[in-house]
Amino acid sequence: MRKLLILAILLSFLLTFVFAKTTIRFMEVITSPDRTKFLKGLLSEFEKRNPDIEVELISVPWDQSYEKLMSMVVAGNPPDVVEMPDRWVARFAAMGKLVNLEKYLKNWSEYEKFIEPAIKAMRVYKNEPYVIPYGFYIRIMFYRKDWLEEKGLSVPQTTDEFIEVVKKLTDPAKGRFGTYIRGAVGGWDTIKYWISAYLGTAEYFDEEGKCLFRKPEAAEGLRTYVSFYKNGWAPPESVNWGYNEIVAGFYTGVVGIIFQDPEVIGTCKKHMEEGTWMVAKLPIGPHGKAFLKLGFAGWSMFKTGKEDIAWKLVSFLVSEEIGMKWEKYLNIVPAYKKALEDPFYMEDPYRKVLVEELNDPRYVFFFDPFYLPEWAEFIQKLSVQEFQKVLLGKETPEKALEIWSDFLEKAYKRWIEKYGK
Repeated sequence: MRKLLILAILLSFLLTFVFAKTTIRFMEVITSPDRTKFLKGLLSEFEKRNPDIEVELISVPWDQSYEKLMSMVVAGNPPDVVEMPDRWVARFAAMGKLVNLEKYLKNWSEYEKFIEPAIKAMRVYKNEPYVIPYGFYIRIMFYRKDWLEEKGLSVPQTTDEFIEVVKKLTDPAKGRFGTYIRGAVGGWDTIKYWISAYLGTAEYFDEEGKCLFRKPEAAEGLRTYVSFYKNGWAPPESVNWGYNEIVAGFYTGVVGIIFQDPEVIGTCKKHMEEGTWMVAKLPIGPHGKAFLKLGFAGWSMFKTGKEDIAWKLVSFLVSEEIGMKWEKYLNIVPAYKKALEDPFYMEDPYRKVLVEELNDPRYVFFFDPFYLPEWAEFIQKLSVQEFQKVLLGKETPEKALEIWSDFLEKAYKRWIEKYGK
């Protein structure tokens, strides 16, 4: 009897050992209710395929995510896997906290399925892979088709036409504003769009390492963007608007035109009547070009001691099978060669605008200087602080550009001294 009891105890221990689950923590940082719900579905599928692994999802609002993640890393308690925006890669890699993915990519059969820009995105810091992009974000223009028709206006094709249209769409009596200002975190892409349009280039530095923001054309571009707020063509509260407020402002009928990532297509389809809105390419600037950041986000792994298990999740999420589901849900530019021939992107009247921008030689795509470890601080803090000062009349555009230039030049100099051009 005693032998049977001992055997039962040993069997119970063995079963507990065999079926014990490993928990990995996964943080998403570009959040919305619908997006999180879809992501949870993908994570559930992963857990079904890997019954020995449990994923703990940590969802953090975008405006708070950088500070939250940094505090976790500094405290020595980072997540195992994190949704990594392009702008943060260098900061966390330079801290020595991210896993270099080279050994995992070496024998990964999916690697050859990625397009060339995705391969480059993996290696934005020191030409070493610290992130696997799940797709690219490029801006398109969302406009209230019904508003333009009411006013007898055409879709703006140039920045000059855009200015005239937003001015005419603004109708305070109806609570309508022609456009918006993104004063909170994440506004740099639009700021840079206007600065680059007037500079005629997307470059940040000249051959001597001087920041091009010191040029008077840069100040003209920034003043133009700020004028939308100063002239009352953007909601007063948009000084504090982030992504969710901008998108809600569009589909609730407060704002007539916004520049946003294509994932907003799904939101508009859900909240707006067909025929009341449409999308178009961004306006062409005074130099006959439009400069669009080729932004991306992806999945990175922190050094937590669970790297091999974390890679199972990352490689699942960025496999062609799952990655294309995620890209299609987000309506973003695909990272896979196969997706570029998919009718989903080529035939849809909304999504084909992405293809049109990519194939139009007037649109110049660029990467921000993601290789600079200081870039995260610039994007998350300094750019926001100084821009809000300009909006509120506490600082001139020229002063903000000078402060930005000083910061970026010092960061660039440190990089050149350490790694060379």
